Amino acid sequence: WDRDEDGVPDFNDPYPDDEDLPGRLVVPEEISFISGIDTVNVTISNNRWDTFTVQEIALEPSALSPLSPDNFLWFVSDGGGGWTPTSPAAIAGTSLAPGQSLALRLQFVPDGLAAGSYTATVRLDTDLFADEVTLVEVRL
Repeated sequence: WDRDEDGVPDFNDPYPDDEDLPGRLVVPEEISFISGIDTVNVTISNNRWDTFTVQEIALEPSALSPLSPDNFLWFVSDGGGGWTPTSPAAIAGTSLAPGQSLALRLQFVPDGLAAGSYTATVRLDTDLFADEVTLVEVRL
């Protein structure tokens, strides 16, 4: 059942009558990089009833796009204001209990790309919930 038709089954939805809650696991909903090296903070939050484990987080360029996962660098917050380099493979296996979050930073490096507009997605796969997709837009 999904009384509020927000895509989250009522047994996983702490707010089964509010279609705006619990909201997305990944924030922001859309990521934009404009011109040159740019960085965006990305947060994975557990705003649900159950602990979940990240099975995979993948940056997937659109078909025929010259973008590559190598054009993006991942960092994880050290909790003290600093950022530690990481990888999608290292993020996989991370468990988040209700109310916990994981602060990430995604950096775009335009090496080898011509001027233009490109798209990709960040796909989050967990052990409990359907894949969540976040649009990534790049303009050089």
